[in-house]
Amino acid sequence: MSKLDQLSFVPERLGKPRMPGSVELQQEIAVIGSERSVSLQLPFLLRDVADLGEDWSPFCGLLKQEGIALQSSVGALEELPASAVPMRLARQHVDEAFDPVEVSTADLIEFSFRQSDCASWVLPEELGAVGRLPAFLGALREAASGNAPVGIEMSLGMSAEDIQAICEMQVDFISLSEDASVGRSQDLLMWSVAKVAELSGEIPLIVNAHLEDDSEIPKLMALGANFVCLDSLLNPMIPEREEDHSGYSAGRLSSLGVTAAPQQSETIAAIEKWFDSLNGQLKQQMLYCGAASLAEFNSGCLRAASPSAAALSGTRSFH
Repeated sequence: MSKLDQLSFVPERLGKPRMPGSVELQQEIAVIGSERSVSLQLPFLLRDVADLGEDWSPFCGLLKQEGIALQSSVGALEELPASAVPMRLARQHVDEAFDPVEVSTADLIEFSFRQSDCASWVLPEELGAVGRLPAFLGALREAASGNAPVGIEMSLGMSAEDIQAICEMQVDFISLSEDASVGRSQDLLMWSVAKVAELSGEIPLIVNAHLEDDSEIPKLMALGANFVCLDSLLNPMIPEREEDHSGYSAGRLSSLGVTAAPQQSETIAAIEKWFDSLNGQLKQQMLYCGAASLAEFNSGCLRAASPSAAALSGTRSFH
């Protein structure tokens, strides 16, 4: 059993019962140096979505409707109607040329220490040291007219010292992403989320890791994640495409002609039902713990089945 499986929720003490409608899932990410903040309706994000073919347009419309953010290029969304364009996270890898269009039109901007081929995590030579990052991130904000939150994507395998250094930078949010070279470890995931939450204070945290099932999402959020990426749970729901989409790349619509489906496909219907289930599960778990908002849904709602799990997660033990 992994350490994450050894975490359980504790019920609220007897008191006035809360209703599902009173539970708030909305989250905000403030922009440093600005009075503006970006409000996200649900605490979920999608990054590397499998090829949806003709379902891409209705899928994006569903994300817009649900209030779920999407990491995407401008090109993947350029031919969609405005009503189907979800909130967009732009990712700038360390080895990629700066693209002013991608940055200036983004709702959120992520500077990733991961190379674009995902081979390794590095700090760009021109920055020299982590101490130069605030100025660089400030330049990204300026390129986005100061309107978009700018964050850092780092590996789950980073040391506590590296996490501390990043948390002290002027970042609007932090993304923790699984590193295949380190190996898949729920223990590492649990420790990293809890440690970043401890060191970062009010800085919002996005967690991007392989999840085994829906039940792990509330636990990660109680440990300190503000947003959880759903890719590993969503992609198995998307059937492999039989059609020849050789000209289709990462959701681009140029080869599809972008025509709205006359009726909702089985895939989109299943995804919509799953989104509703996720929302319901999270709200019910929050109600069980007596949390009316995600700010109240924290590690105090958890108990660990063993001292080692308690040490990794920063939670109290049943023993």
